[in-house]
Amino acid sequence: MQPIYNFIAKKMRPIEVALFLKKILLVKRRNHRIGPYLWNIDPVSDFGFRMINEGIYEKEMTNNILSNLNKGDVFVDLGANEGYFSVVASLKVGNSGKVFCIEPQMRLWPVILNNIQLNRLSNVTVFPYAISNVPETIDLILSPSINTGSSTFTKDFRRKFWKRQRINATTLDDLFFDQNSKIKVLKIDIEGFEFFALKSAVRLLQQRRIENIIIEFHEEQLHSLGHSPKNINAMLNEYGFSEANGVYKLSNQ
Repeated sequence: MQPIYNFIAKKMRPIEVALFLKKILLVKRRNHRIGPYLWNIDPVSDFGFRMINEGIYEKEMTNNILSNLNKGDVFVDLGANEGYFSVVASLKVGNSGKVFCIEPQMRLWPVILNNIQLNRLSNVTVFPYAISNVPETIDLILSPSINTGSSTFTKDFRRKFWKRQRINATTLDDLFFDQNSKIKVLKIDIEGFEFFALKSAVRLLQQRRIENIIIEFHEEQLHSLGHSPKNINAMLNEYGFSEANGVYKLSNQ
């Protein structure tokens, strides 16, 4: 069946037809062991396709995250989707480290918790929030289940017909400022809200409490909200970060 699942996930368009066929075939999530990890995977999703066929998800980002983490470190996974980066980082930082998994999509919370349980992790905390520059209530536009990772706050004509979830947004300062430890790696993948996430961490950035930042830029959505990678780069430069090979690193000065 996997060749058929691969065709649905990557070849069949429009996506509404793929979803219909997925429903007809009664495609369900199932557990897969891939390397040292166990995953509860939808084989017709973008994430499931990559994991089953490539054995890794977003190789460059995975390597950047793991190469900057050590035992005892703190990792913040902002826009966790199914919890992939939280799981792999959890094993890297060990029981003496901490992982904070932030994902607002209600439909993904059972998946994240299942992946945490399957891998017997005890150092992961899940936050069911969105992150914005101010605490607020906001509508998240839910992308089809074939690619849950592309859910977004930005609107266009096609997304007009997608489902919505009303969620609470908070700031990174509110979540982490009162904690004593530094954040060794902050990963951000939130479909255009990257600028607002960084603005929500002003106090953390001012006090140099974040050492490495890895951002998945979504330029179309960023531009629709009046921002760009260029002004994010300028803002991080002001806080003492410089970018090298996809990682913003805090200078030692």
